[in-house]
Amino acid sequence: MGSGDTEVVGALLERFIDGDSDGALAYYAAEVEFDARHFPDGQIYHGHDGVRAFMRSLRTAITDYELAVEGIFKTDDEVVVFATERGRGRASGAIFEVACAQRYTVRDSRVVRWRVRSRSGASRAP
Repeated sequence: MGSGDTEVVGALLERFIDGDSDGALAYYAAEVEFDARHFPDGQIYHGHDGVRAFMRSLRTAITDYELAVEGIFKTDDEVVVFATERGRGRASGAIFEVACAQRYTVRDSRVVRWRVRSRSGASRAP
Protein backbone atom coordinates (compact mmCIF):
# COMPACT_ATOMS: atom_id res chain seq x y z
CA MET A 1 0.00 0.00 0.00
CA GLY A 2 1.23 3.42 -0.88
CA SER A 3 1.31 6.48 1.30
CA GLY A 4 -1.59 8.08 -0.59
CA ASP A 5 -4.02 5.25 0.08
CA THR A 6 -5.77 7.06 2.93
CA GLU A 7 -6.26 10.03 0.60
CA VAL A 8 -7.81 7.75 -2.03
CA VAL A 9 -10.27 6.34 0.50
CA GLY A 10 -10.98 9.79 1.93
CA ALA A 11 -11.78 11.17 -1.53
CA LEU A 12 -14.00 8.17 -2.31
CA LEU A 13 -15.94 8.63 0.92
CA GLU A 14 -16.31 12.35 0.36
CA ARG A 15 -17.94 11.72 -3.01
CA PHE A 16 -20.16 8.94 -1.63
CA ILE A 17 -21.35 11.10 1.28
CA ASP A 18 -22.04 13.97 -1.15
CA GLY A 19 -24.26 11.65 -3.22
CA ASP A 20 -21.81 11.47 -6.15
CA SER A 21 -22.00 7.73 -6.86
CA ASP A 22 -20.17 8.01 -10.20
CA GLY A 23 -17.41 10.05 -8.57
CA ALA A 24 -17.04 7.47 -5.81
CA LEU A 25 -17.09 4.62 -8.34
CA ALA A 26 -14.05 6.10 -10.11
CA TYR A 27 -11.93 5.16 -7.07
CA TYR A 28 -12.81 1.46 -7.35
CA ALA A 29 -10.78 -0.86 -9.59
CA ALA A 30 -12.73 -2.47 -12.42
CA GLU A 31 -12.34 -5.88 -10.72
CA VAL A 32 -13.21 -4.72 -7.18
CA GLU A 33 -14.59 -7.22 -4.68
CA PHE A 34 -17.30 -5.43 -2.70
CA ASP A 35 -18.43 -7.33 0.40
CA ALA A 36 -21.76 -5.92 1.60
CA ARG A 37 -22.95 -8.93 3.57
CA HIS A 38 -23.62 -6.84 6.68
CA PHE A 39 -26.67 -5.29 4.98
CA PRO A 40 -30.01 -7.14 4.92
CA ASP A 41 -29.96 -9.38 1.83
CA GLY A 42 -26.33 -8.33 1.36
CA GLN A 43 -23.85 -10.25 -0.69
CA ILE A 44 -20.41 -10.02 -2.23
CA TYR A 45 -20.54 -7.93 -5.40
CA HIS A 46 -17.90 -7.86 -8.14
CA GLY A 47 -16.76 -5.09 -10.46
CA HIS A 48 -18.27 -1.70 -11.16
CA ASP A 49 -21.60 -3.27 -12.12
CA GLY A 50 -21.70 -4.98 -8.73
CA VAL A 51 -21.01 -1.73 -6.88
CA ARG A 52 -23.77 -0.03 -8.89
CA ALA A 53 -26.17 -2.87 -8.02
CA PHE A 54 -25.34 -2.44 -4.33
CA MET A 55 -25.94 1.33 -4.53
CA ARG A 56 -29.33 0.73 -6.16
CA SER A 57 -30.32 -1.81 -3.51
CA LEU A 58 -29.20 0.57 -0.76
CA ARG A 59 -31.34 3.40 -2.16
CA THR A 60 -34.29 1.00 -2.60
CA ALA A 61 -34.16 -0.49 0.91
CA ILE A 62 -33.14 2.50 3.01
CA THR A 63 -34.26 6.11 3.28
CA ASP A 64 -32.48 8.91 5.09
CA TYR A 65 -29.22 6.97 4.84
CA GLU A 66 -26.13 8.68 6.13
CA LEU A 67 -22.57 7.66 6.81
CA ALA A 68 -20.67 9.57 9.50
CA VAL A 69 -16.91 8.97 9.27
CA GLU A 70 -15.18 8.95 12.65
CA GLY A 71 -11.63 8.18 11.55
CA ILE A 72 -9.46 6.86 8.73
CA PHE A 73 -6.39 4.79 9.62
CA LYS A 74 -3.72 3.04 7.59
CA THR A 75 -2.50 -0.42 8.54
CA ASP A 76 0.24 -2.40 6.83
CA ASP A 77 -2.06 -3.65 4.08
CA GLU A 78 -5.41 -1.85 4.40
CA VAL A 79 -7.10 1.44 5.10
CA VAL A 80 -9.61 1.11 7.95
CA VAL A 81 -12.50 3.53 8.37
CA PHE A 82 -14.50 3.73 11.58
CA ALA A 83 -17.95 5.11 10.84
CA THR A 84 -21.58 5.06 11.87
CA GLU A 85 -24.35 4.25 9.40
CA ARG A 86 -27.84 5.59 10.06
CA GLY A 87 -31.10 5.40 8.22
CA ARG A 88 -34.65 4.12 8.09
CA GLY A 89 -35.90 0.92 6.49
CA ARG A 90 -38.12 1.91 3.59
CA ALA A 91 -40.56 -0.96 4.07
CA SER A 92 -40.54 -1.22 7.86
CA GLY A 93 -39.93 2.38 8.83
CA ALA A 94 -37.51 1.08 11.48
CA ILE A 95 -34.67 3.42 12.35
CA PHE A 96 -31.21 1.94 12.59
CA GLU A 97 -27.79 3.08 13.69
CA VAL A 98 -24.77 0.80 13.28
CA ALA A 99 -21.16 1.50 14.19
CA CYS A 100 -18.99 -0.17 11.57
CA ALA A 101 -15.43 -0.73 10.47
CA GLN A 102 -14.87 -0.53 6.73
CA ARG A 103 -11.70 -2.11 5.37
CA TYR A 104 -10.27 -1.04 2.02
CA THR A 105 -7.46 -2.71 0.09
CA VAL A 106 -5.92 -0.20 -2.31
CA ARG A 107 -3.58 -0.95 -5.23
CA ASP A 108 -2.39 1.55 -7.82
CA SER A 109 -4.64 4.25 -6.30
CA ARG A 110 -7.80 2.14 -6.74
CA VAL A 111 -9.80 0.13 -4.22
CA VAL A 112 -9.60 -3.56 -5.12
CA ARG A 113 -11.45 -4.89 -2.07
CA TRP A 114 -14.03 -3.41 0.32
CA ARG A 115 -15.35 -5.14 3.42
CA VAL A 116 -17.44 -3.85 6.29
CA ARG A 117 -18.46 -5.26 9.62
CA SER A 118 -20.53 -4.00 12.53
CA ARG A 119 -18.51 -2.83 15.55
CA SER A 120 -21.36 -3.54 17.98
CA GLY A 121 -24.23 -5.91 18.36
CA ALA A 122 -26.65 -3.09 19.13
CA SER A 123 -28.50 -2.08 16.00
CA ARG A 124 -31.98 -1.94 14.60
CA ALA A 125 -31.86 -2.96 10.97
CA PRO A 126 -34.51 -2.26 8.34
